[in-house]
Amino acid sequence: YTQAQNNKNLLVKQMFFLVILLFVSLLLGVFLIYRKAIRVPLKKLTYATRQFSQGKYNVRVDYNSKNELGVLATAFNRMLSAIQMQMEREEKALRFNSTLFKRENLGAFSQNLLSELIELTHSEIGAVYLLQQEKSEFVLFRSIGLSRKARPRFSAKTKEGEFGQSLVSGKIAQIKNIPDDTAFLFNTTSGHFRPKEIITIPIKEKNKVVAMISLASVHAYPAATLLIIQDIYPSLNARFNGVLLFKQIKEQAEQLEKQNTELEIQGKELSAQSIELSRQNTELKMQKNQLDEANRLKSTFLSNMSHELRTPLNSVIALSSVLKRKLKDKIPEEEFSFIDVIERNGKQLLELINDVLDLSRIESGRVEIETTEVHIGDLVKDMVTLIEPQAQEKRIRLTAKVKEPLPTLVSDSNKIRHILQNLIGNAVKFTEKGTVTVSAFAQNDYVHIRVEDTGIGIPADQVPYIFDEFRQVDSSTSRKYGGTGLGLSIARRYAHMLGGTIEVESTAGKGSVFTLLLPMKPANRQTAKKADVLTEAPRFLPSEQPGQISGQRAEEKTILIVEDSQPAIIQLKDILSEAGFHIMEAHNGQEALEQIAKKRPDAMVLDLMMPGMDGFQVLDAVRANMDTAALPVLVLTAKHLEGKDLKKLRNNHVYQLVQKGDINREELLQRINEMVFPVQQKQEVPPKQSAILRNKSVKHTDDKPLILIVEDNVDNLLTIKSLLGDAFRTVEAYDGQDGVIKAKTHRPDLIFMDIAMPVMNGFRAFDAIRKEKNLQHIPIVAVTASALTADREEILHYGFDGYISKPIDIQKFEATIQQFFNKPHSS
Repeated sequence: YTQAQNNKNLLVKQMFFLVILLFVSLLLGVFLIYRKAIRVPLKKLTYATRQFSQGKYNVRVDYNSKNELGVLATAFNRMLSAIQMQMEREEKALRFNSTLFKRENLGAFSQNLLSELIELTHSEIGAVYLLQQEKSEFVLFRSIGLSRKARPRFSAKTKEGEFGQSLVSGKIAQIKNIPDDTAFLFNTTSGHFRPKEIITIPIKEKNKVVAMISLASVHAYPAATLLIIQDIYPSLNARFNGVLLFKQIKEQAEQLEKQNTELEIQGKELSAQSIELSRQNTELKMQKNQLDEANRLKSTFLSNMSHELRTPLNSVIALSSVLKRKLKDKIPEEEFSFIDVIERNGKQLLELINDVLDLSRIESGRVEIETTEVHIGDLVKDMVTLIEPQAQEKRIRLTAKVKEPLPTLVSDSNKIRHILQNLIGNAVKFTEKGTVTVSAFAQNDYVHIRVEDTGIGIPADQVPYIFDEFRQVDSSTSRKYGGTGLGLSIARRYAHMLGGTIEVESTAGKGSVFTLLLPMKPANRQTAKKADVLTEAPRFLPSEQPGQISGQRAEEKTILIVEDSQPAIIQLKDILSEAGFHIMEAHNGQEALEQIAKKRPDAMVLDLMMPGMDGFQVLDAVRANMDTAALPVLVLTAKHLEGKDLKKLRNNHVYQLVQKGDINREELLQRINEMVFPVQQKQEVPPKQSAILRNKSVKHTDDKPLILIVEDNVDNLLTIKSLLGDAFRTVEAYDGQDGVIKAKTHRPDLIFMDIAMPVMNGFRAFDAIRKEKNLQHIPIVAVTASALTADREEILHYGFDGYISKPIDIQKFEATIQQFFNKPHSS
């Protein structure tokens, strides 16, 4: 049993070892089988990986099986293909980018770019289009494969055609599957080209398309081609913009270089010119000094020549006028006509001299515009009345048609009179029969003064030249009608100085229409200033119109004539003696002063241009003497007076001026009347003025109020005194300085202060009085000829207590008096 048990155990052990051996053998068999199935594909995978990493991008895993390793090998091969394609694209892009920097010139760059793109994309044709400066079209710049007849330009605004999609999106566009009947046909060097696909590459600068690259092929583009283009697009766009910028910079550099060259040349020229200018400046300074001296001598010459030329002519005209009156009906008619010829030709020669001197003054800039208030309606009627005798002599009807109301202009009345005298005088002179009509009306900010005649008219081809100096229609006109041809030229220049113009319409043989246009608003001229002209004198009594002076009253008056020209004295004596005046004569200034010292005349007619002591010196001496300070003076002169001369006369209380030459008897007598018989001296206080006398609130019950009148115009002073009457006491001062002294001395209750006065004007006198504490309470009323609202506001703003404009309105004067004496007032 034991043996059997041992055999059993041995058999069990042997069976156990046998089983283990079989299991191990099975495992080994399985291992060997699987080892062969895995090792081969893994080895191939490893080999392919090693080869790919060494740059052999075409290697693939050569293992085809449906098991997992086969699937893995297939996926691995696809991955290698994708990597290969990506690396090839990158290589092409890198190679392409390297070619972009080979050219800087836009033309060479574009041509090279097209070559590279065509090679890269296997296209048949390519073109570059640039946006033109007007930015409305893309213009063909460079191309490969296209003929010269190819479409040279595309609209940048319509956004249609092959560029449309790129223009809208701003991105690369690909047109695919183009049909055979497409409109996309290109003219190539070998014929028509019908593409299968078109790629458009936009070049953008700050999101704006500035260029287009067009590629076309007869085959469909692979997907890789579009991917390559997208890869290179950023660098392509940047480089293209860089080349465009380089082109602009180069053009600007060339332009700057050109300008620098020009500037260098100009610099050298300027240097030479500077040296030349320096030399010329030296010469010009010398010439300017010479010209200044020449102008000064010319001005002196014109001033003296005005006197020297007119003086002998004045003698001829004056004596011929005297002879006409004295010899009328006393000598044969034929001989009497000789005097007419002498007088007429003398006047014509005087007119010529006046015109030439006027034109010379205008050209030398010595004519000033002296503004006053001008009532156009009255002025037109006056001028018609003045020239009417000439029209009656020719049996021509001269009429005035004034459409009222007309605005009051602020202008130069003397210049307007000169213009109208010329226009109306010409109309009468050149009209043999018919009418001359002068009309005035306001229209479109201008006053129109229209002079229409039925005279000889002006040919149409001559109208543009009639305002030229010394120009007449033809020589026969001058021979028949006379004249110098200067009148219209001077008239138009005066019109322009006043801010207006003269228009003309004419038909030969039918008549002419001249229209003077004057602005309603004052012309803004540098030469314009408030007039220093001699102001209008007091009115004469209606019963004593010119030529109708009462002989009894004239005999009461003595006139002193101060004149170095004997013919002028004869003429004046003839006129004034006939009117009944007593005449005193003085042939120079010194003799005049001696005559005045012996006997004070009632008025003086004074010539300004005299040898030795001239008229200005005589005036100074007369005004310095208290006995003759208020002596009325009429100035008679052949000299053209400038503004400073007129101002000097006005400061010497001269308010009458007559030009020598064609002295009008009626005008002279009127001026003498206005001096020796002023209406104010005879004017009585009207009954209305009793309102002042009835005033019960005047501060003085027993004493009359004291009023200081500061006025340099004797006539205006007399006017104020007469209006005050006996209700007030008055103190007089003839300038501002005298007014301040009188105010300190008398301490008046009220002061009437003129503004424009010699020595010290009204403003300065006002300041001086207000500085005195014991005078600060005295009311001061301004009396001035300035009637403009702006002037009134300026005066009241300055501090004056009241304002009265000249000529004095009685009601306003009474109201002003009542304003200050109708309530308690203490001095």
